[in-house]
Amino acid sequence: MRYLLLPILISCNYASAQLYVGTDMGVANGGIVKVSENSLHVGSNGNVENAGVVDVDYSYINNGLSTGALTNTGLYTIGGDWENNNVFTADNSTVHLYNSDKLITGTAVTDFYTLRLTGGSKLMTINASAVLLDLGSDHLNTGQNIMLVDNPDPNALIYSTGYVSSLGDGHLQRKTNSVATYQFPLGSSQGDFRLRPIDFIPTDNLDNTFGARLANYEATIDGYDIEEKSSLTGNLNPLYYHHLYHNSGNSHVDVRFYYDGVEDEISQTIANWNNEWNILEGVSNGGTSGNYESLLLSNFNDFSTKPFILANQNELIYIPNAFTPNNDGANDLFSVAYDEDKMLKFSFFIFDRWGNIVLEEHHPNFSWDGTSKGQLLPSASYVWKMDYQLKGSTEIVEKMGHVFLLK
Repeated sequence: MRYLLLPILISCNYASAQLYVGTDMGVANGGIVKVSENSLHVGSNGNVENAGVVDVDYSYINNGLSTGALTNTGLYTIGGDWENNNVFTADNSTVHLYNSDKLITGTAVTDFYTLRLTGGSKLMTINASAVLLDLGSDHLNTGQNIMLVDNPDPNALIYSTGYVSSLGDGHLQRKTNSVATYQFPLGSSQGDFRLRPIDFIPTDNLDNTFGARLANYEATIDGYDIEEKSSLTGNLNPLYYHHLYHNSGNSHVDVRFYYDGVEDEISQTIANWNNEWNILEGVSNGGTSGNYESLLLSNFNDFSTKPFILANQNELIYIPNAFTPNNDGANDLFSVAYDEDKMLKFSFFIFDRWGNIVLEEHHPNFSWDGTSKGQLLPSASYVWKMDYQLKGSTEIVEKMGHVFLLK
């Protein structure tokens, strides 16, 4: 049985006068329950059906049942913590948390319909979801928990200057089902304040769930040593890195990484961790947006490891321009540095000044001591010619250059 309140005001003005609901309480469309300078506590046998407004200066503590009254649009405006320990059925309701340094907490996950945040930062101590998440200019700190935008509409997340921060494996998740841009306004005030958004752009209309978090410190702290990298990977961004997740679905996706072209000096490409940092293929200039520049990782589908970082890229094959075969233990051999995992075919020739072949190799894992037919060649400039084919490509790449042999 429902007890519907007409448009009246219930007010509690003293700490001892916390409004306790131990039975059924209904708020009709147009009805208002106002709890001034106190909290509202729904007891274990309580049932609040809100089709009007429940306005609480302090915390809303639900140990019973709270609903948005079916298809009606109830509004909860809460100045304190949102604590859900039992069942909250959102229906089409809006929960508006409007003060700073408040919690989304409790022992039961809250599935909001519309969650609107204003007034300052909010901290989650438990997972939560929302059909519509309106950050405005607020900071939502998920901690080590997950905030899921449980609605594949690209516009289901609204923000101006607001952002989401997380710790550990906490992150922002979004469901997707269209070839559209899904924004992840990521930031962190851990250490230096920083905003570095991410966009996911699925390549098809299938159901997927993607997630992201900004780790606002050097990746080495989390065990992803920025000095552990492949031969093709140059310097890595020491300021921050991202965790990216593909929580459900199998679609490929384009990922846009926004960066600050002044602050982030390392911004040539993107690397991913797989026992070491490796440069990713398919990275291009993603354009600018406001004060941000971006890199676009195209048609990607390997989120088996979650760390991604801004990086510089070494040449696919590095060839020195001089060596000194004088047996002093320094730079005695000529060799090339290369990425073995990317190489399918390889040929390398060195010619003397008359065009004679003095070295021929068909695998890049070689070294040359400057000899030909058992004799050390004279100091001179020698021409090299290299042909190679990368895995997954039909193109034969040809390059030429010079190497100085100095005794």
